[in-house]
Amino acid sequence: SMKLEGSENCIGMLPSQIDVEPRSFLGKIWESEMKRSIVSEKAAQLSAKYGDGRVFCLSYEAMEMDLAGEMRDLGVFLGSPVDEESLEKLKENASSATYKR
Repeated sequence: SMKLEGSENCIGMLPSQIDVEPRSFLGKIWESEMKRSIVSEKAAQLSAKYGDGRVFCLSYEAMEMDLAGEMRDLGVFLGSPVDEESLEKLKENASSATYKR
């Protein structure tokens, strides 16, 4: 797949409005949310069974917006805070890296 940047020639050929059948659209949203809910529930069950019952949720979107902040929070969660120098290095390296979903 390819991420569109908005400057592609095909953008002008897209319709100004897309009609979507509401029931189908809402069904897809519900499906997506159920998957997220099931994964969270299973993670909590495994954490309770094999760990201390705590779960740290980390998303691609959150890391994309603030990778250093997410790593800071993860360090605190794990009981091993990440020092600011390491977070600065992470920011520098992440700014030049390309991540794929």
